[in-house]
Amino acid sequence: QGASSSEGLIMAAKKLAKRPVRRRPRRLMSELREHLSAFIIVLVLGIAGVLLLRYGAGRKKTRGHVHGYSVVATIPHDRDAFTQGLLFWNDCILESTGNYGKSELKKINATSGETILTTKLDNTDFGEGISLDANKDVLVLTWQSGKGYIFDVNTFQKKSEWAFEGDGWGIASNSRRDEIYLSDGTSTIRVLDAKSLSEKRRVSVHDRGRHIYLLNELEYVNGELWANVFDTYLIARIDPSTGAVKSWIDCRGILPRGYAGTVDVMNGIAYDERTGNLFLTGKFWPYIYQIQVSNHVVARDVADQKPLFFDRYMLGRYQEGLQLKVDFTGLP
Repeated sequence: QGASSSEGLIMAAKKLAKRPVRRRPRRLMSELREHLSAFIIVLVLGIAGVLLLRYGAGRKKTRGHVHGYSVVATIPHDRDAFTQGLLFWNDCILESTGNYGKSELKKINATSGETILTTKLDNTDFGEGISLDANKDVLVLTWQSGKGYIFDVNTFQKKSEWAFEGDGWGIASNSRRDEIYLSDGTSTIRVLDAKSLSEKRRVSVHDRGRHIYLLNELEYVNGELWANVFDTYLIARIDPSTGAVKSWIDCRGILPRGYAGTVDVMNGIAYDERTGNLFLTGKFWPYIYQIQVSNHVVARDVADQKPLFFDRYMLGRYQEGLQLKVDFTGLP
């Protein structure tokens, strides 16, 4: 009986061994691998799409990017000059200054910084930006007098006056189109006829749908309108036809540290069309700087640097103090 029991167990074990072991179907594993591959592909494409939207379709597309600079040379600058406008003309730098009773037009040696010629504005005028009209005479804006002066570029003899509405901040000329651009501290640029000085149209300056306020001193540079933005070290490079900001220049760090508290804001851009040289300065600054704009991108979006012209509180203060008409549309 014991032997038969053992033989029975052995036969039963052999029968079990011959039965197939149940495993997960290979088809299921294959489907899982296919789904996982599809998920990875979708994830990669999604990340690529986000990066494409954030940074553009290629490195060549740099609209709105912020660029750095390098200093090429320095020119001594009058520490008493409350600079409002800067202009390169005939190997000299023309400068307009502000403050009541101290506003003047100056011609400066572009190498030594020495003042060659000067003339004063009326004591009741606060001088602002300068440019050239169609006759190559010097236009000098006033802040809130509602008028500008026209001077002979060689002798600084006053030839006439012209009237305009609103504030005068910065001014620049485009001789190729006989147009003059005028800023008034808002996000609007007025476009004037260079011969009659009558207004032709207005352009709203914007960057990625956001208004850019506090546009100050202007310069026309190789097809672009460059603007100092008040109380910042930023320069906006603007398409004068559409008002779109093409890119920015961040000039922070240009002043030596020892001058902190003894100078005022950056204000003044001059461009030599013959050489392509660029010059910058500011109010009470010790130097006029010749600079070169870098191709290096220091920021993808100027908003990343939290400039004051995107700040509601700061704009509110300027709106009250400078009597600006500010539209807060698009601000965070």
